[in-house]
Amino acid sequence: MQLVIWETGMRDLRLRNLVSQIKKEIKLKSYYPHFTSMLPKQHVCEYAQRTVYLVITLNSNLMNSTNLKPLWGLLCLLFIHSSAIFCQTIFGTIANVNDEPMEGVVVTLSCASGFVTETNAAGIFVFEGIPEGSACELSVSMNGDVLNGVSTFDLLLISKHILGQAPFNSPYQLIAADVDHNGIITEADLLDLQTVFTGMEEGFPSNTSWRFVDADYIFTDPGNPGEYPEVVNIGNLQGNVEINYIAIKIGDVNGSAVPN
Repeated sequence: MQLVIWETGMRDLRLRNLVSQIKKEIKLKSYYPHFTSMLPKQHVCEYAQRTVYLVITLNSNLMNSTNLKPLWGLLCLLFIHSSAIFCQTIFGTIANVNDEPMEGVVVTLSCASGFVTETNAAGIFVFEGIPEGSACELSVSMNGDVLNGVSTFDLLLISKHILGQAPFNSPYQLIAADVDHNGIITEADLLDLQTVFTGMEEGFPSNTSWRFVDADYIFTDPGNPGEYPEVVNIGNLQGNVEINYIAIKIGDVNGSAVPN
């Protein structure tokens, strides 16, 4: 009969006391006293997300014994607390310029391993079980439905901006109008938009349908957005991290695109 106890690396005195109590009452020594040192932290977190059976293994007869059953809740508690020691969560929300949630945005998290998910109907994404101390890179993307929110009215508004008749006053409008993604708004942007609008092209030659900006980013010059952070770098992950994005539909300068 063997009991696997997650023992090494427990910084909480209550956890150490709990392990001692379990070992004393079951009268078994821990099978892997240095279990956590044998696995990279990313694997420890992967195990911690699954089931308690990955942390403890019991002989079936021992499992069914009357004396053990009251301890089962303690073992589960040990499992839950051990997972919290090593693993963190990276989460956030993606919404458009009208603060409407964006569903189906592809979110990629690159740490020691790669993770990919999509936002739900509320625009939320979550990555759980990320090893503490990780250096990660978060990026988002969405393409397709290129004409979503694009109309002749957008062409008119961009033309007026170029002519100086009604300049845009929002950095998000300027990003939306920069159809060829070169940092300036000219007749070339109108041409790229017209080729898609008339069906000559299925997508923007030099851009994606949507661009995304870190919601915490403050533009130093709102009238000239320049380069803006679409990728967020997280160094030495400590604790849970929230990162939110603002989604901008290219070509849709009046914000009429349907978010989902």
